[in-house]
Amino acid sequence: MADNADANEPSPKEVLNRFYVFFVPLFLLVFSFIAIEYYADLKIFRGSLKNDETQQVKMAEKAITNEMHNVLSDLIFLSRLNEIWDLLDDVNDERARLMVAQEILYFSEKNPVYDQIAILGSDGEELIRISFDDGDPYIVEKQHLRNKKHEKYFNETFDMEIGGVYMSHFEENETGESVIQFATPLFASKGKQGVLLFDYRGSEIIHILYQATIEISTHMSMISAQGVWLGSPFQDERKNFLTNSENSFALEFPEAWKKISSTDSGSFIIDSGMFTFETVYPKVSILEFYSELGKDNITSTEAAINTFSSKGWKLVSRISSSTLNNQMKQFYSDHWLPYSIVFSLIVVISYFLTQSSIRRRTVKEHADYERRFITTLNNIKLPVIRLNTNGDILFCNPHLLELLNAEKDDVIGKNWFDNFVDSGMRHKERILFRNIVSGITPPVSTEACIHTIDDEKRYIAWNNTLSTNPHGKVITLTSIGHDITEQRRLEKEVDERNKEIARTQTLAAMGQMASMIAHDLRNPLSSIKMTLQILSKNTAEAFPAGISEISELSLDQVRYMEAILADLLQYSRPDAIQPDWLCVNDVLDRATNTLQKVIRDNSVNITKEYQKNLPRIYADPNKLCQVFSNLISNAIQAATDINKKPVIIVKTGVVFTNSTSKIEVDIIDNGPGVDSSQEEKLFDPFYTTRAKGTGLGLPIVKRIIDQHNGSIRLFKVENGNGTCSHVVLPTNPTV
Repeated sequence: MADNADANEPSPKEVLNRFYVFFVPLFLLVFSFIAIEYYADLKIFRGSLKNDETQQVKMAEKAITNEMHNVLSDLIFLSRLNEIWDLLDDVNDERARLMVAQEILYFSEKNPVYDQIAILGSDGEELIRISFDDGDPYIVEKQHLRNKKHEKYFNETFDMEIGGVYMSHFEENETGESVIQFATPLFASKGKQGVLLFDYRGSEIIHILYQATIEISTHMSMISAQGVWLGSPFQDERKNFLTNSENSFALEFPEAWKKISSTDSGSFIIDSGMFTFETVYPKVSILEFYSELGKDNITSTEAAINTFSSKGWKLVSRISSSTLNNQMKQFYSDHWLPYSIVFSLIVVISYFLTQSSIRRRTVKEHADYERRFITTLNNIKLPVIRLNTNGDILFCNPHLLELLNAEKDDVIGKNWFDNFVDSGMRHKERILFRNIVSGITPPVSTEACIHTIDDEKRYIAWNNTLSTNPHGKVITLTSIGHDITEQRRLEKEVDERNKEIARTQTLAAMGQMASMIAHDLRNPLSSIKMTLQILSKNTAEAFPAGISEISELSLDQVRYMEAILADLLQYSRPDAIQPDWLCVNDVLDRATNTLQKVIRDNSVNITKEYQKNLPRIYADPNKLCQVFSNLISNAIQAATDINKKPVIIVKTGVVFTNSTSKIEVDIIDNGPGVDSSQEEKLFDPFYTTRAKGTGLGLPIVKRIIDQHNGSIRLFKVENGNGTCSHVVLPTNPTV
């Protein structure tokens, strides 16, 4: 029995053969699965990479085209300045030349992309040139201006008709800067009179290329139609815009250049890497720009591309073959441990290994799907959030973090409604969320106001999707949003403008009515006044007792009514201002002197806190005297109305902004203070809080201040006692 038993036991060879029966098929199956998964991942990886690269390159092409349009817009804008026309009509008018130079200097400060801006006369002589020195624009002195009549750009541009635009290749100008020259003919009353020239910095193209392709800027380049590197954000700036053959993309990557030069856009993989490219036709952008303006005689874009096809720029991104091949190393790094376990289990028992492999494969496919889904959400340029059924944040993508100005640790795990939804909408949004996850309400699209870490409000339109477990129970809600803050702001701005238009129309009608009333009452009042004055000159014996006193009282009332009519007429028919250079402190002294009788009668204590050496302003002294007299008179009356001894403080000062300076005047009283709810109504015509008066004093004051491009505001002082009348006037001559 023992021998028989020994004979029935399989030999080691038989055990090994049986092991191979299970092991080899499973090994091949697992090996095949690994290979399939690898190539699937590789295909997905390269497809995703290709899409990302294509999108980034297209963004770069769009950004450069838009920049060309911006340059053309600037060129057309300056060419249409009336001041330039005046200068071209009389090139010897030094005042006109300086005025245009100042305008262009200000334009250069706001648009530092231009290395030079010049205006040339019909003889090629430079009339104005704005250049840069260490980053600051300056007006080139007249003796340093040159004649450019032999320059190619001048001759070609001057031969163009109105609206024509000249554009050069990359060239080195007098300052050594690589530039693109843009020029257009200038016309005045006598016809074609000159040329407007822009030297656009080539370095700005590289900067735009970097900004537009910041995610792939380390392998992005711009190449000429001849295959020569023009520049790259990662390349040495000294090599940018070189056109020599040694700096040649075509020589370094001949196979790639053969494909790139034969078509306008595409993506392909060869031994030297993955190449994705787009073609920018800078001169075609001129035609597109005019086409967008509705010019009927502009050549079609297709025809233009055929015409300028040899003058385009190639935007090329290159991912090296070593980077592409890193996917194999990454795949091995991610999978070596689980597959080692799988092969170990195959050796132990093939059947259980098969079952284990099936389960592991299912889990892995789910993990891969979840990973791809999360990757997609991370890359999408929209805010995305995933909440559990309690409203706690399980996931948010980088775009939402950027929107919230927060770090990931500041968001994950926090309750969305308690921490980020605006308090005014929190209760409503929480109820809607509970109804959605409980199935009462379908996952409808919603709009909500959220606040960032910096308490900035953002309006988001959310599209909601529910996720369930295998049993159908809701476990998460995923919301993909769209930032509509700017849309809301524009809607509010349009609404405010409509209200302002309606208010302006109402005030115009009120002014017309006031003018009619004042005109109709003026003549009868003049007759009454004349009669009363005649009566008052007769002796007391000619009339019964008391008549003389009644006549004087009546005259006072007539004078009061004439003052009201004067206000009505001034409001309905404002005078034009007559500006002159003046010092605000002197005008305030003059206004105070005109009120000396009122000041003495009411025992007013006036304190003047003038800043010395104030800049002089270009304004109407009489109008400003009227403004300050009215404000000081109001301040005195505010204190006397509550039986206080008036204390008035008059302050002046100067404030500086980025581009100019402004004069500030504060007139502060010790009255009861203006109610915050009335601040916006105080400047409405006929609005008054006093028993007597027309309510036109402050509207007239505001109109005068508006004529001087200034501003005025009345508000209660911080300590709660008194009102401050705050006036701001510009120092530059804008009236």
